Amino acid sequence: MDVDPELADLIEAFPTRRVDWAAATPFDVPRIREVIAAAARSASPPPVASGRTVQDVEADVPGAGRVRVRVHRPEDPRGPVPAPGLVWIHGGGFILGSALAPDARVERWVVELGLVVVSVDYRLAPEYPYPAPLEDCAVAWEWACRHAAELGVDPVRLGVGGGSAGAGLAAALSLRLRDRGPAVPAFQLLHYPMLDHRTGHGVSAEDPIWPAAANQLGWACYLGKDGTAAEVPAYASPALADDLSRLPPTGIFVGGADLFCQEDLAFATRLVEAGVPVDLGVYAGAPHGFDGFAQTDVAKRCRRDMTDFLRRVTRQASPTRNAGSGEPGFRSEQTP
Repeated sequence: MDVDPELADLIEAFPTRRVDWAAATPFDVPRIREVIAAAARSASPPPVASGRTVQDVEADVPGAGRVRVRVHRPEDPRGPVPAPGLVWIHGGGFILGSALAPDARVERWVVELGLVVVSVDYRLAPEYPYPAPLEDCAVAWEWACRHAAELGVDPVRLGVGGGSAGAGLAAALSLRLRDRGPAVPAFQLLHYPMLDHRTGHGVSAEDPIWPAAANQLGWACYLGKDGTAAEVPAYASPALADDLSRLPPTGIFVGGADLFCQEDLAFATRLVEAGVPVDLGVYAGAPHGFDGFAQTDVAKRCRRDMTDFLRRVTRQASPTRNAGSGEPGFRSEQTP
């Protein structure tokens, strides 16, 4: 793939470049985590935004389970109280990552937009394959809804989002909440979402950050077996969902050189066809994870576009029906 020249010289420093993905198996995942963690420690840490507080919490929903979350709140709320909220799900191909590491992107939204962010520390595959990670995200969502008043969150302006595999989990969670309740997100922000377990087979061009072999390993760990499209549920691989109607306003932002670009464009098109308001950003020459190079022009543009999306949807969302009815728990000025 043609990579943005500003990114080309930086890519070799990305932690995933330290892994021989083609030779890796699920048994190698613990070692891969160590390699990537060591590479990340050697890199310059992202700047941490001031003006926020962070609290690590054991989110417990009776009868549903318990999961660790990290709650980010503005120290001095500038906007309306209660504030809009976001349940954020980290990326890592279902096998990597943690909500407990500083996330400069989330911190900026807390400070700039006054969002309260609940970041989910879900269990990872292959030790915990589907549906365990999605169950953890559902517990965190329900906990955020139950504790909205305590968190200072307006429950009808609570959305869900994530990056990469986390964005795939966010999309799956929106589908599940639409079908089962208890409340449908006001919006979903999907940053280069990992939506389709079929992606990566027979590709002719490679993503230098998240190659096809890495994607296949992540999905194999998450699904726990080599399943066909007919065997994999849509809550695991959201691209398989037959019906995308009655989902909340969605922002999808992906690089043009990302392995996920085609699956994300297809998902965005189907959302539009189903009557869902969609903001779509595609960034020429940007591979997966390009926002990790925070000072590049393309990363700044994407960051600005996602912030603008959040600013608009958190301003527009307002209540309609009881969320338990199975109907969306939001109304948007964009909604027909």
